[in-house]
Amino acid sequence: MCEAGTGDLQYAIPRAARSVCRRRVNRVNVTAFWREMASSQRNRAISMREIADFLQDNDDSDIEEAQNEEIEDLLSDLQVVVASQERHDDGAVEEQEQFREPVNQRGRTRERTQRRFRRGRQRGGTVRSTTHGRSSQMQITLREMDEANGWTYVPSERLLEDPVFKEVCRVLAPIDENSSEIDCFSVFFTNDFWKLLKTETNRYAAQMKTKLARRGLLKPGSMLDKWTPVTLEELKLFFSIIIHMSLVHKESFDAYWSTREIIHTPYAAKLMNRDRFRAIYSCRHLNDNSKYIPRGQDNYDAFFKLRPYFDELCRLCATSFYPGEALTIDEGTCGFRDRVHFRVFNKDKPDKYGMKIYMLCNAATGYILNMVPYVGDSKTVEKIVTELSEPYFEKWHMIYMDRFFSSPTVADLLWLKNTRVVGTVMPNRRGLPQEWRQQLLEVNEMSFCHRGNLTACKWKDKRDVPFLTTKHAATWTEVTVKAKGGLAKKNRTAS
Repeated sequence: MCEAGTGDLQYAIPRAARSVCRRRVNRVNVTAFWREMASSQRNRAISMREIADFLQDNDDSDIEEAQNEEIEDLLSDLQVVVASQERHDDGAVEEQEQFREPVNQRGRTRERTQRRFRRGRQRGGTVRSTTHGRSSQMQITLREMDEANGWTYVPSERLLEDPVFKEVCRVLAPIDENSSEIDCFSVFFTNDFWKLLKTETNRYAAQMKTKLARRGLLKPGSMLDKWTPVTLEELKLFFSIIIHMSLVHKESFDAYWSTREIIHTPYAAKLMNRDRFRAIYSCRHLNDNSKYIPRGQDNYDAFFKLRPYFDELCRLCATSFYPGEALTIDEGTCGFRDRVHFRVFNKDKPDKYGMKIYMLCNAATGYILNMVPYVGDSKTVEKIVTELSEPYFEKWHMIYMDRFFSSPTVADLLWLKNTRVVGTVMPNRRGLPQEWRQQLLEVNEMSFCHRGNLTACKWKDKRDVPFLTTKHAATWTEVTVKAKGGLAKKNRTAS
């Protein structure tokens, strides 16, 4: 019944029905009455006499002909309702004629065009608010929304602030141009590393030997039964063979000790016996297993087995070199196929399976300054960026990043730490200007939007390339780049 009528009719007719139902017990008759009423409402007219005849002639009706007063009261109420409905319909038709949507040349109504606005396929757009089912006459443009959030579309060719980076890129480690390869290697693999590796490897071998002997599983003549504590010299020879294996690829470990002329290489056999190499390879460790906290408990560390040296390596990388102004944040995959719950797969990497590591690097040389491993946790992008770049805050470094890391929130965070950022950005990031996102550009055309020292720029190449910068303003220069078929000229932002 509610679908058959609109406006006040939806409320007035049910009130009349309730008055009848309160005085009569038989509800079957009332249900049939409303079905008939709904059918008659489709024609937008109700015959008063038909209603009276129906109520009186129905076999199940408990309304008698003698009750004329009740019927007359009901018909009077319905007549008032129908008259009100007719006035409502006449007004709706006039309003529809007055506000009929114009049709453009392609036959598309404005309403259909506005749907395309909401899909982000047209320039600009509006937001229409409704209250209690009535359309509001006030429309807020996307530009007004952006301006309310601090964005401005007025071109700015100069930054509000343009601080200067004053540090000097330099090597801090005790090496120079006359240093050998082993000197550079020793910067990151210090004597402390070799001592740690020796201690934990011998500890693990002793723990495993004791465990198997207690269970009666230690076989005579096995690898652990013949185990002798490893020395520093053996560990260095062991790593020499590992480096050799990374340069000369063979099908298995045994092939490096093979005497077959076609695959024979004497290097590994000269340094160490094959069984001794396998024993060290099986027992090598960097942490004490007795201190391991199982997964699911407090203070659990998924990177436990590598944590001591990994933290030390990050410290050595940071203290051995100071970078220039330009830094970059990216992720890499360390090839690994063993059993860890945070192993990842990336089809675009040379090592498709492995452990993912976020890295902060010097943009000019590619030198790794800091690392944060991904261990299956739910760290936010803001926290990852902060952990990586925190040692270089307050010096006005410029950090380049891809769209996985960049957002207006990250740009504002780094700006508060006196660090600038440049990077492509996902167009659906929270905080981006709405009208700027939906603007349509021609090839090599650019559009800008500003909020303080943050500039949102979009450039059209084969597709839209949106990016954020706190280094550049709304200016660009023509540069020559390499392209298919030779050199080509393109525009780029200029600081």
